[in-house]
Amino acid sequence: MDNGTERSNWHGCSKVLAMAYDTPIPGFNTYNTNNLRLWKSKTTNDFDFDKFNSSDYHGAISDRQDAEYITSVLYPNDSTDAGKELRLK
Repeated sequence: MDNGTERSNWHGCSKVLAMAYDTPIPGFNTYNTNNLRLWKSKTTNDFDFDKFNSSDYHGAISDRQDAEYITSVLYPNDSTDAGKELRLK
C-alpha cells in the first residue's frame, strides 16, 4: 500500500523478442483493406550451451519454450493464476 493505493511490482522477468506479422484483409465489395497484426514471441537466447554441456538437455531449450508459450494460444483462460500470468507476459 502506498498512501492508500495498492501498488504491485513485477519480479523475475525474461527477455522476449516480439515479431509482428501483418496480413492484409480485403473488405467485401469495397476498395478498403485492413491489416490484421498477429504476434509471435521468440527468445533472445535460443540455446544455452552451458546447460547442454552439463547434461541439462531440457534446460538448454527451456527459455525458447517459455517464450513460445506466450503466443501459442490466442486467448488463454485466465481463471487460474497461471493463465493470468501468461496474459501479463
